[in-house]
Amino acid sequence: MTRASTIQNYCNIIRNVFLKEGGGRYAVALYLIGGAPRSELTCAVVRGRLKIYNDLDILVIVKKKSIQCLLKMRRIQQAVNDGRFGFQVDLVIESFEELVDPEPTIQNYDIQNYKQWLWGEDIYACSRHRPRILDPSKIYVADGLKLLFNRLGSLLIGLKELNKSSPKPEYVQVQLSKPLFAMMISLLISEGLYNGRVTEQFKIVCRQKTMEHSHSLWEILDDDMMALLQMAVVFKKTPEPGHFRPFQVYADFIGKYYYLFLLRFLAWAYDAPDATEEDAILLAFRQHQPVQVDIVSSSWWVAVARYVQTGKSKVRFPSQSVHPLVDVYCEMVRWLGSYVSKTGDADCSDSVHGITQKSIEELSALIEKWRNSAYGCKLS
Repeated sequence: MTRASTIQNYCNIIRNVFLKEGGGRYAVALYLIGGAPRSELTCAVVRGRLKIYNDLDILVIVKKKSIQCLLKMRRIQQAVNDGRFGFQVDLVIESFEELVDPEPTIQNYDIQNYKQWLWGEDIYACSRHRPRILDPSKIYVADGLKLLFNRLGSLLIGLKELNKSSPKPEYVQVQLSKPLFAMMISLLISEGLYNGRVTEQFKIVCRQKTMEHSHSLWEILDDDMMALLQMAVVFKKTPEPGHFRPFQVYADFIGKYYYLFLLRFLAWAYDAPDATEEDAILLAFRQHQPVQVDIVSSSWWVAVARYVQTGKSKVRFPSQSVHPLVDVYCEMVRWLGSYVSKTGDADCSDSVHGITQKSIEELSALIEKWRNSAYGCKLS
């Protein structure tokens, strides 16, 4: 059985569960999105079977993002992720109006250009809807920042996995490749050069080196980083056990560069000097969220749904206070900064792979806090 037919079988099962659980009452259509329609799903044939190393993303187009709808989608996502596949299935919820008049974000651009129809009304094939076509050069810079914070979580998960007694090699490889791609994508967004395919993104980065708008970011992609990025692109297409070995050495290297890149991207987005210290730039981020993209929009939808579930009536919205996830993001940056400053320190007698037991406990608690805030609730 081919990769395409196997993935199609998975999609058929997901669609059947979705309809059996009553999702058709709220939904207009289902699409497969993400890496699979771009033929960039990280997978390999292991002992004659297709092994998928990352998530399958299903776009659910709903009539309206009501509380009842979101609660239903949450239950359906739990029903789909009952262990039957061996990988995570994420439901991405968008309303019909949002996709007809979309915001210029990475996700919406990729939805327009790389998707596979699964069920319902194929709105992109119907001329009467006429969705506004997105210009990749107009994708919000803040969307790049949102991606960087999300992939920071992936990096921390990879570091935690490395400190297990028997880490899963392929899982570590996936988590290490995500921050590399995030740097490349956010850099292209800063130059107005975004392209949806990883291989094309890498070609643009190799070809351009314009340093027109964000020279401090281009500086970080030196020869060593470009070699790592090329390794990640190859791994995306044909995963092999040797990619990113020795894992800890590459993880430390990626961690240092990612920390520097994230701070410089924040400084660039806020028109601050590149040398702005960590505390100052995180304070600016905390007090003034980037315009155009709500960094924590998905977690707010889920928070509202949870309040309704538990019978609570009072809900604080983002305009009233700083969302807790913003503070979690800042904690994640600070933890990584502390970690990269200590890598290579020989005085770690109680450590595994250079991380002390106390740091592992702190990291585990931080990842759990992040998951509870947003990571496990991709419902908007």
